[in-house]
Parts: sequence; structure tokens; C-alpha cells
Amino acid sequence: ENHPKVAMLYNSIAKDLAKRGNQNAALDLSSKAVKIQLMNSREDHPDLAKIYITMADLLKTQSKYHDAAEFCDKALAIRSKVFGEGHPFVDELLQKRSEL
Repeated sequence: ENHPKVAMLYNSIAKDLAKRGNQNAALDLSSKAVKIQLMNSREDHPDLAKIYITMADLLKTQSKYHDAAEFCDKALAIRSKVFGEGHPFVDELLQKRSEL
């Protein structure tokens, strides 16, 4: 249950729950995914950035823009370090961040 693949599965399920309107359950599951991923990988792992993006999206839908921005910034830091400035993954997050 504490394997990184489980964290990514939780993240996928959280996205599905959010699409179905169950934001609170989605947020809880994403929080679990973050904890599992942090137990098993570096703080700059690209999969952690994916989970942070999900968290940012969920918080944005709840109008928690400040919290969403914090997770977006964490994801942006990881992707900038891993992929470099100007990479499409970084540019995508810069756009998302500007909308918060």
C-alpha cells in the first residue's frame, strides 16, 4: 500500500472522483498519494509533480486559490529542475499558475 505505483493509482482515482463531483474524497486520496510518494522518492520526482498538479486543480475548483497556487508552485519547481525552462511541461504550469 505504500508503493509509488499505489500513489499514482490514488492520483488517478482522485481525478476520476473529482470528475464525478466528489471533491472532498478526491482531495483526501490525493493527500494520501503525496504522503506515499514522499516516503518512496525524492522531493523532486516528476510523479510528485503530477500529484501536486492534481492537488492544485482540486483546490482551484474549491476556490482555494492560495492553496492551489502553493501546490502549483511546488510542481513548477520540480518540473523546472527536471525538464528545464522552456519545456512544454514547464510552460503548461506557468499558464496554469497565471490563472490562479
